[in-house]
Amino acid sequence: MDPLLQEHHPDGIYVFALMLGSCVSQEIQQGTLVNLVTKGLPRWTVIVGKAIVGMLLWIWITNLAFLVTLAYTAYYFPDTRSPHVVLAFLPLLVFGLFFLSLIVFGSTLATNNYGGLLLTIVVMALLYLAQMVKSWQHANPVALIGDNMKILFNSDALTKLMPAMVIAVVAAVVLFFAAIKLLDRKKL
Repeated sequence: MDPLLQEHHPDGIYVFALMLGSCVSQEIQQGTLVNLVTKGLPRWTVIVGKAIVGMLLWIWITNLAFLVTLAYTAYYFPDTRSPHVVLAFLPLLVFGLFFLSLIVFGSTLATNNYGGLLLTIVVMALLYLAQMVKSWQHANPVALIGDNMKILFNSDALTKLMPAMVIAVVAAVVLFFAAIKLLDRKKL
């Protein structure tokens, strides 16, 4: 296995969480949504807009990192033993959808700028702890950022991640709709 792949740590997700951790709560605190909502903007469009911008940012960041790493690896470590490089990237994108929905939900739920970030950290810590239980590993969304490297050498590993991918997508949809409902009921 390539030495670069053995020490794979998804530290960038925490920077992403810091960047977007207060995406809704800050708007509510500063009162910038009041003018938009009173002029007729539906509240659900705020959540959808934040989600779209966040997902575009996630895709841009991960694609940039992917392309730099791919070019670096191809130049310094020519490798023909990893035929499924792009396929191994898919779980990371799905995890990003889940992670973004968690950030937006936490930011909508929180009353201050750090509450959403704290909720995201607590949920991620619980998911990392759940990853220690062998029988839960196949369904844990954290497996999408930890076990995706196995896909590089064996495309069958993607089928083992399918339960985690389905759970991540379903949880993301539920969290987005919950964020919309929360914002609808929240006093601006």
